[in-house]
Amino acid sequence: MIDYGQGSKPLLFDINADGLTDLLVVTQGQFTNGYLSSRIAYYQNTGTAQIPKYTRMSADWLNLSTYMLQGLTACLGDIDADGDVDLILGTASGQIHWFENTASINQAAQFTVFKLNPFAITVPFGSAAPLVYDVNKDQKPDLIVGMRNGKLALYINTGNVGVPGFSLYSSNWAGIDVRIETSRYGLDAYASPELVFYSGQTQLLVGSASGHIFNYTMPQNPAATATLINDHVNFWNEGPQSTIAAKDINADGRLDFMLGNAAGGCMFFSSASPQVGVNSQIAESKLTLFPQPAENFLYLKGNIGIPPYEVYVYLPDGSQHFKYQLDVPLLQTEQWPKGLYVIAWKAFDKPMQWLKCIK
Repeated sequence: MIDYGQGSKPLLFDINADGLTDLLVVTQGQFTNGYLSSRIAYYQNTGTAQIPKYTRMSADWLNLSTYMLQGLTACLGDIDADGDVDLILGTASGQIHWFENTASINQAAQFTVFKLNPFAITVPFGSAAPLVYDVNKDQKPDLIVGMRNGKLALYINTGNVGVPGFSLYSSNWAGIDVRIETSRYGLDAYASPELVFYSGQTQLLVGSASGHIFNYTMPQNPAATATLINDHVNFWNEGPQSTIAAKDINADGRLDFMLGNAAGGCMFFSSASPQVGVNSQIAESKLTLFPQPAENFLYLKGNIGIPPYEVYVYLPDGSQHFKYQLDVPLLQTEQWPKGLYVIAWKAFDKPMQWLKCIK
């Protein structure tokens, strides 16, 4: 685990073009003389393709703290379509800044040109968390931007190839909203989007103030609506204002994940997919569901803990089927189709436990 004081966002990319995935940790910083200084820490992968090892090369990469940016987050993407990856910064005030990569293609990145809000963007609800992706498939990268209100804004690239320019298409794009239980977590949900490539599809992972990671389909055009696949991926909850990066960093053909949070931590998880791990954890539960097969209801017995209970019901492939919040250990199953289910049960005072049931 890495800890950088307040607010972290991991980025995974081969900075020095040596074929190994390096790690950047974007952080809102630590208080110095009463001032919270945002910066990026750079960890070079000094291991091998199969066994990565991260060595800190800089605690203030690109001397970013000197730019006095507040509430920093970032993404990497070829925003000017010149074949190399640029560094795009978002801030608490909702602005988007650009560190241009001036290196040649397939060479070590050189982020030498800083452009302060070059596209005159200020997102409507602040706390801009940018993501570069060509949504309308016109060969010009667009900007998807997470906001403090838990929604995403889409800015379409209306410039030319090599000379990007952006116009706001929607401040409530694709129907994505990561607010949950506003009485508990508040109205500020801090959406933080990330691309993930899984089963031949491009999908979105979106961090949130609740700590949940949401998984959505990627809309095939700007006007389309995203489909929610999972509102609590892997039941990760490593702290509020979650952020995520996804990449195979150990060359095993499986996605690995880095998670950040409001406290500045950075955690590593290795897995096969956003839904991996369900079946492998079932044996750990000391709870029992009965009767089985379940016709109209399921009772839970054992050391069930203190309510309220969060209950997630999954199909065997890991896709979420039902979600409940209960005050008593009883599930109504009349409306469930017949089949095999995986159930995750979380009491207020206990960790998540996993069970199987048959309807």
